[in-house]
Amino acid sequence: MSQTNLQKSEALRYGSVTLSIGDDFSSLVNIGAIRNMSFEHKAENIEVTFDNVPSIKKFKNGRKASFVFDLAEIDLTTFATTDAGLVVQTNIAGTSVNITNEAITLDGVSGKSFAHKNGNGTLPSSIVVTDSGATPYAENTDYTIQLGADGYARIARIEGGGIADGEEVLVDYTYTPNVSKKMTFNTGGTKAYKVARIVNINNDGKEFRIDLENVTNIKPLTTPFQADDSDDIMTCSMELEGSVKEVVDEQSIS
Repeated sequence: MSQTNLQKSEALRYGSVTLSIGDDFSSLVNIGAIRNMSFEHKAENIEVTFDNVPSIKKFKNGRKASFVFDLAEIDLTTFATTDAGLVVQTNIAGTSVNITNEAITLDGVSGKSFAHKNGNGTLPSSIVVTDSGATPYAENTDYTIQLGADGYARIARIEGGGIADGEEVLVDYTYTPNVSKKMTFNTGGTKAYKVARIVNINNDGKEFRIDLENVTNIKPLTTPFQADDSDDIMTCSMELEGSVKEVVDEQSIS
């Protein structure tokens, strides 16, 4: 027989999270596939005892916390972010590639990404935007070009410019991909702090979000290779330690 009833069904949490890291909360980058994510609050409780009155409980490091997880997408750029200051990642440029007549449909004033990006995270060069008849459009009059946090250039139409809502434009540009990336390590120094966010979204589109600031990975970078006949992949166990900025719950609000 049931001893009680479910009190708040909306407080039952389902599903995983997206983990993003950046220099600040306006430049977060999704680091992709992970396993076994958990949030660990690491405040320390202290008992102060007395000879003649009951003890009291105190605490310290009340904002200290970590995201603990296994990174599945082993990428040197991610290591350079989680362990900034220790890890130095260098892009080795390849040969420039010319793109001609890349078709992009512009709806509203939302940005659309180019299909290719520079390996060094800068905007492609020699950008030309035309209509289907090769008539050129003017930047900052008909469209804008901005660099996204993921390194891809994004084009957006300007309301009132020459590009109609829903029009397909043709874009020429030149980009230089990486031929490889290189990681080196500093022998000593200071870790550079980042910010990190995990977000769980339920079926109603409501968020459960945790933000940490002053974040760095405190675990050694360990990448165990798998056997040739294994179906599993390499993962890297990480602990992003920092300070809780806030926990925001849109899912259970009653």
